[in-house]
Amino acid sequence: MSQPTLAASLIAGLCADRIGYAFAGGYIAALQRLLPEAVHPDRANPLSAPAAFCVTEAAGNRPRQIQTKIEITANAFTLTGSKSFVTLADHAQWLWVVASRGEINGRNALVLAGVERNSPGITFTPLPALPFAPEISHAQVQFDHVNGAMRDLLPGDAYTEYVKPFRTLEDTHVAAATCGLLLGQAIRRHWPEDAIEPWFSLATHWLSIASLPPTQRATHLALGGAMSLQKTMLEQHRALILQDGEFAARFTRDAPLLNVARSAREKRSQNAWSALQPQSQG
Repeated sequence: MSQPTLAASLIAGLCADRIGYAFAGGYIAALQRLLPEAVHPDRANPLSAPAAFCVTEAAGNRPRQIQTKIEITANAFTLTGSKSFVTLADHAQWLWVVASRGEINGRNALVLAGVERNSPGITFTPLPALPFAPEISHAQVQFDHVNGAMRDLLPGDAYTEYVKPFRTLEDTHVAAATCGLLLGQAIRRHWPEDAIEPWFSLATHWLSIASLPPTQRATHLALGGAMSLQKTMLEQHRALILQDGEFAARFTRDAPLLNVARSAREKRSQNAWSALQPQSQG
């Protein structure tokens, strides 16, 4: 099965010279995989341009913590609120915003709405660079009565249909981009053939995992296994990685990025394993 966004992640990694640039390629590709329906027959696909996913707020990113509001009329919507940590916001031409319609049946009803970055009422405040992958920018984004078209209000619950799947898609695409980064480095630095071949093999693993539904338990287990394998291969080939001093310095600096959200990934794997255990008969 063709997986163009995963292939794009691998290519981004192959072309990169550091984790940060590989991450950017994987992140953008993951958004393209998440939102293929954001296409309108009368204009270009908004996701053909760089985009950002606006979820996290000052209180957090759980459904009950989302306070950005959306008011919906017959033909348009209006966004008001603030996102505290938006990755690649300054490069995005489109912002996909998780917003609340208010409480419905005791739950915070969330939707996903898209607005162009130059829409009136949007303010960007750059955040300081992180100590790892400083090339990846982050920003606070304020929405002050920002108007959007109904065609850019996507169907379904934003948390279950978009936020949760994106966590798995981002992990998959960024890990694939990292695989591409190491494969490219191995080829350019003429590693031994028996050290290069495993990275080719792992690339095919990522292509296979990308074909799986992101919310299924089997996907979480396959993702966990592939990431463990990639971690092992990184350790096995550390001496080769360190041969290139400039690359090694950047890789060592940026390696903490690979552990971001590790606890969430481990929890998903644990939940998947728990669901596979036979239920006791009482």
